[in-house]
Amino acid sequence: MSTACRIAAILTLSLCFGLFGAVFGRAESVRIVYDQWPPYEYTDSRQRPAGISYEVTRAVLKAMGIEISSAKGVPWSRGLQMLELGQADILLSGIRCPKREKFALFPSESMLTAQWRVFVPCFRSREHQYTSLESLRGKRVGVVQDYAYSPTLLKRLGEIAETQTVLTDEANFRKLMENRIDAALCDHRNGLWLSHQLGLECDVCPAPFLLEEQRIYTLFSKETVNKSFIGRFSEELRIFKTTPEYGRILEQTAPKSE
Repeated sequence: MSTACRIAAILTLSLCFGLFGAVFGRAESVRIVYDQWPPYEYTDSRQRPAGISYEVTRAVLKAMGIEISSAKGVPWSRGLQMLELGQADILLSGIRCPKREKFALFPSESMLTAQWRVFVPCFRSREHQYTSLESLRGKRVGVVQDYAYSPTLLKRLGEIAETQTVLTDEANFRKLMENRIDAALCDHRNGLWLSHQLGLECDVCPAPFLLEEQRIYTLFSKETVNKSFIGRFSEELRIFKTTPEYGRILEQTAPKSE
């Protein structure tokens, strides 16, 4: 083999190792991308990644001996694209659905369970104008683009209410305060956090009924991570969820108004 061929072979092997080290379980570091979805994932005041999903994922990776080489905040749709293209190894955090399973791997163990509710002006919540899903009949309900809501829930909402799509939960809350929508579909923890951060604790409240519960997962790229790695992650996550540290993370990152 000529010198040029040897060099080309070495470069090819080096590139494959860098891109697919996680596939063979030899990865020493991973690249994480995340959305702004507090308290699960967000960039804090010091411009550092933070939140329940980030802290739990970091702890599990540490137990596996895996370092985080980068953690970058990006819009959710961009994060999905980066995961699909192999430009990121991990995306925090989301709901499992067939569309995402085409390009993402999911652990068998979920990170936590999220509750979905509608947030409405507080005076209406106290007066119990909203007591069930059917209470939204004829109302304007804000939903967020690219969120994996339950198809059954979205179908029913489409039948009884007028749904309006926005890019972020914060935009939904602002539309609610401007009386441009009647209710905002939102994760319970995220809604409480937002109302606190926006100074709307006395203005925006969750309606007194649960729409649905969904499990939240860490997403892994099929391009850079294999099932063996996912199996190790799932087992370490299962163990970590039994520790006091896991409970501390859930409590520490909860909004003050909860």
